[in-house]
Amino acid sequence: MKKYLFSLMLILCVVTLVGCGNKNKLVGTWEGKTEDGMKTTFEFKKDGKVNYDNEYGFKSSGTYTTKDNKVTIKLESWDKEKVYEYKVENKKLSLKATDKLSPSYDSMTKK
Repeated sequence: MKKYLFSLMLILCVVTLVGCGNKNKLVGTWEGKTEDGMKTTFEFKKDGKVNYDNEYGFKSSGTYTTKDNKVTIKLESWDKEKVYEYKVENKKLSLKATDKLSPSYDSMTKK
């Protein structure tokens, strides 16, 4: 009986740890400005979808994936996907563009 209870407790602990270990820090709504001052909002959802809008009324939706410290975003309005190095630190998000033509976003705050 003790072995059965121990095995059950061990399985529950492993399942709990696996569920907690894969938390996506990007999930949520982030507001900030581009390096040239344009107010922007990204909404990253758990299912890999993303919504984007800026202060000029431009809105778009699409998908995103993460790997290591990089996020790949593909919006319907963009001609190709864009890759950003991201960091979430002290409840702030920074997205640094990996190409020279895309804007970077620094110190975005979670809504």
